[in-house]
Amino acid sequence: MAHPINITICDLKTGSPLPEVACRLFDEEGKTLLDTQQSDHRGVVEFLVLKYGKYEVRLFKYGMRFKRTVLRVEPNPGNCGLDPERCHYFMVYGDMPEPMEAKDARLCRASGYFRRIDGMPLSGLVLNITPEFRPFVLDGSAVIPEAFQIQTNGDGFLYLDLIRHAKYAVQIEGTFGITRSITIPDRTSVNLPELLFPRLSRVEYQGEQPIRLRVGQTIDLRFRVFFTDGREDTHIRQNVHWTTGDVAVARIGVGSSEHITLCGVTPGETVVIANRKRMANGDPSVYYPDTPVHGSPIPVHVE
Repeated sequence: MAHPINITICDLKTGSPLPEVACRLFDEEGKTLLDTQQSDHRGVVEFLVLKYGKYEVRLFKYGMRFKRTVLRVEPNPGNCGLDPERCHYFMVYGDMPEPMEAKDARLCRASGYFRRIDGMPLSGLVLNITPEFRPFVLDGSAVIPEAFQIQTNGDGFLYLDLIRHAKYAVQIEGTFGITRSITIPDRTSVNLPELLFPRLSRVEYQGEQPIRLRVGQTIDLRFRVFFTDGREDTHIRQNVHWTTGDVAVARIGVGSSEHITLCGVTPGETVVIANRKRMANGDPSVYYPDTPVHGSPIPVHVE
């Protein structure tokens, strides 16, 4: 008779579920692989075992750390009520290392991992970095813009400190001469891959929710738009595709680069949705696993 095992995987610091975690189930000695699964959007993974005993679970998610986990599957766990066969529930936690932070208040530490197309660490990757600014004085010291190189270590990892608000051109060797222009955010640290390949992260509606309007009424909606590199975009239409959940209830109007308009059509409930706009140059970059735009959708009531 098979015995189900239910494992919930969460972030140790936030308690949030961890999806897309690769989970491998071994026997007690850790020598025989019994099954391989992947956690779902709830951070849950399930296995079936044929006998009671101890089992080892090995977990992997890039950038996360997991301790060796041994599960004990027993006939009567003691927390199962009337159905002992369906109560082998376990909680496992993963920990992400704290981001590296710059010690100088004028600098931001950019750090991150790079991988090969087979998923293994990309060691020895060279980044050519060229400042895109003229010489200036920072806290009494002259900053002379000169190009330099940095490369990933054996784990595919690198970090460097860059001046906040400054712009740099980054040429990534081995990628057909791809050059990215980056602007350093005003904070102590940033994820370097997200700085190189930013995309829309979240929107903040500057008003009360739900949005209320009457049939035939047109109102201005003001949002703040943020990207994964910490940048705020004041042109909220340039990288965001705005829609409503039901155009028969309300629809997006023309507006301007700094705000959009919403027109009430018929009484009812709908939402304003912010989606990432695909650009002709291929931006924004694809992220996997994909995540929705935070702050969207926003509820709308038309009366």
